[in-house]
Amino acid sequence: AKLGNAGITIAEELLVESGHVCAFNTFGGIMLSDEWNALIKPMLETRNDWAHGILACINALGWGLWQAEALNTNGKFNYSIQSSYESNAFITLSPDSEKQSNFLAQGGTAGICNLIFHGDIQKRPQLDDKYYAKIFKSRGRFASKPEEARMGGSATDTFEVGRSL
Repeated sequence: AKLGNAGITIAEELLVESGHVCAFNTFGGIMLSDEWNALIKPMLETRNDWAHGILACINALGWGLWQAEALNTNGKFNYSIQSSYESNAFITLSPDSEKQSNFLAQGGTAGICNLIFHGDIQKRPQLDDKYYAKIFKSRGRFASKPEEARMGGSATDTFEVGRSL
């Protein structure tokens, strides 16, 4: 309350960054795992296939139903999430708010694109600070912005992901 709107902006940016870190470690770790190589990788031919593969894994975690609505359409990616645990909690705790609340997923959707399309996880890089900086802090990285939110009455949380300049 002391920091006002500036404090809210800082908190939102930190929550999105936590989504980047989660995607990097969790999704990146999954895509480098022996299980991924044995069960999922043999079915993958394109980078879009990698995106669908990691979405299937995310859905198995119980974080809502993540879907790719459009992949690599004019350099843009669109994701929707039905019943995300983040929105579920926010709706329960603040039912009268109309503010977007899915910051972790916002960072996570950008993370998927950064790992697969910007950082080329297919080459099995070392998940370290240097690689994180390369794919999340460099020119041409992907950023995600919310399009619709369940808090605003939408049936799903939707995000558009595109390259930042």
